[in-house]
Amino acid sequence: MRVREKITKASIERHLKNAKVTELKDDKTPLLLRINAGRTQCSCLAEYNKEGKTKRKKIGVCVEPFKNINAIRENAINIVADLLNDASASCDHFENVAQLLNWYIDNQSVNHEIKDSTKAGNVSAVSKHLIPKLGDLAIKELTPAALNDLFVQPMLIENKQLSTIQKYFKVLKEAFSRASDLKMLEVNPLATTAFSDYIKTKILPKQGKLPTSKLAQTVAAIKLGPKQSYLYLLLMLCYGTRKMETANIRYDWFALEDKPVLLIPADVTKTKEPLTLPVTTFVLEAIAEHQNNQKLNGYKGVYLFPEKFGGMGDNTAHDLVLAVSKGEWTAHDLRKLARSCWAEMNVDYVVGEKLINHSLGKLGNTYIQTDLEDRKRVAIENWHARLSQLLIAVSSDTMPTQPDFSAYLKSA
Repeated sequence: MRVREKITKASIERHLKNAKVTELKDDKTPLLLRINAGRTQCSCLAEYNKEGKTKRKKIGVCVEPFKNINAIRENAINIVADLLNDASASCDHFENVAQLLNWYIDNQSVNHEIKDSTKAGNVSAVSKHLIPKLGDLAIKELTPAALNDLFVQPMLIENKQLSTIQKYFKVLKEAFSRASDLKMLEVNPLATTAFSDYIKTKILPKQGKLPTSKLAQTVAAIKLGPKQSYLYLLLMLCYGTRKMETANIRYDWFALEDKPVLLIPADVTKTKEPLTLPVTTFVLEAIAEHQNNQKLNGYKGVYLFPEKFGGMGDNTAHDLVLAVSKGEWTAHDLRKLARSCWAEMNVDYVVGEKLINHSLGKLGNTYIQTDLEDRKRVAIENWHARLSQLLIAVSSDTMPTQPDFSAYLKSA
């Protein structure tokens, strides 16, 4: 039996389990897979019509784990185009790499699902590095050798970090992949190209600029810094939350029950997974003082850090951090500092990763949910007790008596 659908790694694995399926035909490309008798691999053919007759040409074999299926789909298109020898088979919409990259940036600019910071980073990568080095190449001239000679090697000569080169490479590959998905390219020259083809060195995570030895110094900087920055930076250090997750926190995200929690919804988090954080008396008191100041200034809205159209924007958030850090560290460094301190405090690895909302796959099921939440609360209470002691140690009079935060929530 033949099944016609988009061929993916998942679809192959699914149909291998069904003995009735013998052929998989891709619904958008000439690729045809024939499953072998042992149902362990597939013969790959390009199926096309010429002079009114259906023809097939074997182009390879697809074996587990089927990771190269996208490259095989592209190859089938190229082979059929060559077999037909028809100039009309070309569907390139771009004369050169620069046109494709500019099209990609224009498309991103109107996509509201992409963060402004991501858009800005991609614009910088394209305008300052990719177009100057590769922009004049015709699409078909962007071979692996050309990419190495004109982009990778010059970036290394410029002493760019490997992680930076990899980031720009991902932008380039994503742009070509997007154009290929929309059938705007006859051939995607980067379909089978990986960054590891050029750089074999393992790229380690970037080290934070705030080692745990600087915790007390960082807490002092936050407490003695501008009052507008205080609670925003304190919460990021308290929970290791990301910059914009923290910037958009609302008062009605706090659930004040027997065990108070802060519920950050999935549409705000980077991972698109909801995040539940234990709330301590230490945090409630800090928020209460902040909320009381807002009321004195006439604000009665739902956001801890409001701006004209809702929660605080990226630029304001950046400025609040800069006012304290003086450019020596970023909001993400506070996140890394919190995570490193938890490790030093012997917080369980799974608990720590769940607190900062990292995806753990099957490892995340190590604990039942109730046990996990209890462990998270113990870790956070110990951490906040430590931060409280450090704040007390700072010689400052910026911490007045705190009003009752729960009373506000009940009346809001």
